[in-house]
Amino acid sequence: MLACVGIMVPVGRIIAKTNVEKKKAMTPLDRKNMYFSRVFYLQDYAKELRLNPAGEMIERRYSANISDRLKTISPFLLKQWMLYFSQDSLPLSVLISFGVTLYMGYKAIVTKEIGMGDFVATFNGVTVVSTSVFALTTWFSVTFRENGLYVEKFKKFMSAEEKIKDGELETKFEKPVTLKLENVSFTYPGTDKPTLKNINLEIKPYQKIALVGYNGAGKTTLTNLLLRLYDVTEGEITADGVNIKNWKVKSYHENYAAVFQDFSLFGASLAENVAMQDCPDKDRVEAALRESSFSKKLPDGTDTILLREFDDDGVSLSGGEAQKVAVARAFYKDCPFAILDEPSANLDPVSEYSLNEAMSRAAKDKTVIFISHRLSTTVMADVIYMLENGEIVESGTHEELMAMNGKYAYMFNLQAEKYKNN
Repeated sequence: MLACVGIMVPVGRIIAKTNVEKKKAMTPLDRKNMYFSRVFYLQDYAKELRLNPAGEMIERRYSANISDRLKTISPFLLKQWMLYFSQDSLPLSVLISFGVTLYMGYKAIVTKEIGMGDFVATFNGVTVVSTSVFALTTWFSVTFRENGLYVEKFKKFMSAEEKIKDGELETKFEKPVTLKLENVSFTYPGTDKPTLKNINLEIKPYQKIALVGYNGAGKTTLTNLLLRLYDVTEGEITADGVNIKNWKVKSYHENYAAVFQDFSLFGASLAENVAMQDCPDKDRVEAALRESSFSKKLPDGTDTILLREFDDDGVSLSGGEAQKVAVARAFYKDCPFAILDEPSANLDPVSEYSLNEAMSRAAKDKTVIFISHRLSTTVMADVIYMLENGEIVESGTHEELMAMNGKYAYMFNLQAEKYKNN
């Protein structure tokens, strides 16, 4: 048995290393498999798959991924079989079953030192004890070593230096303060071309600021910098005269309500989706939904579960209604700043007008920064900033920019002409 343990422990360490290597090799392929599962089963993709040949393309790539999985895993399976055989079957068969049988048979038949009953009892006893010892040895040598390798990877991940570092401040503003961007530039990692260049602007308390421009102008990046989802490459952003890097990230985020262009709904109740937390205040949830013009009647009111990931009776909302839920989050959160990235993108003109009116009422005690391609929304702004190629090229009120007859006026007139033609 000691000899078996001496074989099993080092072999177990090799098995553990092989298991981790297999997991590492299979992870990218498993990730692809999970993607295919989402495409095939989530309703988000259903219409596109039914109306277009995309399903055949995805199915071919799914089949190719299965082939890649088989090619990748096959060498590991053979190696694992050989190692497990060497660890489990070989010692038990050769040293225990065969060895003990020969030795005890010799004692019983040749030397007559023991009877057949003693032979059977001893053999059974050795088998039971050795099986237990070997099971413990196998589990210990493989599981502990395998977990140890994963712990090493986890420790390496946790020791990686964070790029967004906490400051010391934990202040939550009771009312809006001045936000200032001074000579701000930003370049995304892995690229050489800056997305924002030398941005200078000041946002005064309670102002309504609009960021406009063509796709890729840097509008969303600018708001992400204000939210400190990224840190500026050059320059600084200050809140009430203090660099925002001096705040603890979580504490700083509490000052903002944000509605993103690529917002998400979660498999939770409508109320939880608005409050973004457990045990929401139902009165505040209902008030926020009214402000966002959400009017859909649901079977259980704000307790209705959205999506069907966790509930077969979950409700799926239309794009416009879902966006109203996302906007309601900004009305629900008690904070001095609101950032709205394309808040009316999925809304019809009537709903857009109602939302603009609601935002004007509900955000009277907030500083609001919003991005919109539909310039009818920007008319309500105190200051409009026109961005192009990462730079501010025009700024002013709607009337001032229209009088300049520059790029903003051209965009506005182009959209207005479109509505006139329709």
